[in-house]
Amino acid sequence: MAVAARAVTAAALARNESRGCHHRAEYPDPAPEQAASSVLRLGADPNSVLVEALAAVG
Repeated sequence: MAVAARAVTAAALARNESRGCHHRAEYPDPAPEQAASSVLRLGADPNSVLVEALAAVG
């Protein structure tokens, strides 16, 4: 469960926008160029999570 929590947190921090119920005070507006799916992977270090953007959502 801790691994899933780290992955969700890494994805949230990688987002530089607000979208739907995911609101960030420092980025209040949606950014259409960031409308993409992401793949999260554990890094070589057990405490690192890699975020890789996939193709844009149409």
